[in-house]
Amino acid sequence: MSTFHVRSIDLCQMSSIDRDPPHSVSMFGMLNEGRAVGLPAQIDRLTVMGLIERLSAGEAAEAGVVVRVLSPSGQEMASAESTVPFRPEIKRFRLRLVMDGLVLHEAGTYRFEMEVTPSDGPSRSATAFYDLTYSGPANASGA
Repeated sequence: MSTFHVRSIDLCQMSSIDRDPPHSVSMFGMLNEGRAVGLPAQIDRLTVMGLIERLSAGEAAEAGVVVRVLSPSGQEMASAESTVPFRPEIKRFRLRLVMDGLVLHEAGTYRFEMEVTPSDGPSRSATAFYDLTYSGPANASGA
């Protein structure tokens, strides 16, 4: 069976999310380094680029970042997590996450969701997401 093999997906610079907590996060997305030759699609790595906007002072030294991949039906297919520095002078971060051969089996919209939680309080978390529409051979686009 032929596959659509993607070496990486870059998630960077997306719409801003949640202004209720004292910070917000944002992401953008792009599918790259892949060639569509049919379903299923396999993704080996995610490169996550994010922006943390500090809206008020805080004591947190770092933030936990969790990225989840949801299927078109809303089921969690994979997740990865890491930590990033969380200081006023460091606003952008870039993480390389191994997805261990994540396979997109069906055409539809896959959601890449990123949650950022400061180490000093889970109640201050913020979420961003990127929707990737995959409709089969040679058709992949972000929205």
